[in-house]
Amino acid sequence: MLRIVNKKIRIFDVYYRLPKSIYVLFGVRVVTSIASFIMPFFSLYLTYYLGYSKVTAGQIVSLNTFLYFPATLIGGFLADKVNKKNGVIGLGILRAVMLAAVIGCPTAVIRTVLLMVGVFVSTISYPMEDALVADLTSVEQRRNTYSLLYLGSNVGIAISTMIAAFLFNNFINLIFIIEVSITLIGVALMFRFVPYIRSSNSEKANLTDKKHSGQKGNKLFKTYKYLFIFLLSMMIFSFGYNQCGFAMPLFMNDVFGDKGTSYYGFLMSLNGFEVVFFTAYITKISKKMSAIWNIVIAGALYLVGFGMFFYTRNVIVTFVLTFIWTLGEIFGSVNITYYATTHVQSRYRGRILSLVSASMRIGAFLNPFIMGIIMDLWGSRITWLITAMPLVVSVILLVFLAVNDKKYLARININIENK
Repeated sequence: MLRIVNKKIRIFDVYYRLPKSIYVLFGVRVVTSIASFIMPFFSLYLTYYLGYSKVTAGQIVSLNTFLYFPATLIGGFLADKVNKKNGVIGLGILRAVMLAAVIGCPTAVIRTVLLMVGVFVSTISYPMEDALVADLTSVEQRRNTYSLLYLGSNVGIAISTMIAAFLFNNFINLIFIIEVSITLIGVALMFRFVPYIRSSNSEKANLTDKKHSGQKGNKLFKTYKYLFIFLLSMMIFSFGYNQCGFAMPLFMNDVFGDKGTSYYGFLMSLNGFEVVFFTAYITKISKKMSAIWNIVIAGALYLVGFGMFFYTRNVIVTFVLTFIWTLGEIFGSVNITYYATTHVQSRYRGRILSLVSASMRIGAFLNPFIMGIIMDLWGSRITWLITAMPLVVSVILLVFLAVNDKKYLARININIENK
């Protein structure tokens, strides 16, 4: 029994010996994810509490999704221009102010605007926080760090959704009060325990910026053209992944009738538990390969996990396939940000991270738009085949990047050890 417990504990040793500030950021990530009470219920809040019609609520949610694009790009630009810690702290305080203002606001329109501004501000901070993490860690620590923060996000979201489900119907203002309080706790933790970093000190020995210090426009595009292939692949990844949020519940209802909703809930629970319990293990085994080959594996798992839904009408098989595509989610989440931060000169890191995030948002935005039309014409089953085709293209592009990885790193004058 003790041997089994020790083996399980050793799986988490990938998170040992990281900088103290990273453990603080892990706590901040859990806290800020817990503070995302209202967003999973945003459409319900708009209709149930604010009295919007479903059509109007849908338009507001779509606009809110669209605003992620400019917010992400602004965040990436600011990450390369201002002190990242100050930026994240300032945006966190501004978000808390927006949420606090919602509590006492009597007008539905103003409440909606305040909530959307709060989300916009939070989104600006994401690339800044990812770039700050890269500055606080060495290349060798970075994959484990992003894995730990990914785990923290999922733990926080799981807690947040559970609490909000109990409070939503009768204690909506309490949700906002808790959100404000927890957000400010996260800000205080970052202010007190995360050090100020002027530049990326961790890569001075293995990163030289001089070669491309004067590049702009077309020259910059030529230098980083492999990264633009990567961005296209990430957009396809996100397009495929968002099947689980849009087409999958409709497909489960079409195939299994009244039981479909319950089955879908169980599938999402499997996804959540798998992320919590498998992330550390996958992080450990992924260190045996370069980041890009791990992302290739993620794409292949997405292709099988989502594509094979086209052939199944067996509920047990849907659980097996969900287990497979969740493995792909973990492989991707552990390695995508790590790959982006180690394959670009530090002065462009914030902007590249914002482009990665924006490309994935585009994929998420396109999925329900395209699949809604396809389902209306041919039903939900065909959407899995439509999803598989671009994923095949994505895997091929990623294999191309993996084969040329060392050549690319040499070209931009970065020398890292990708094990």
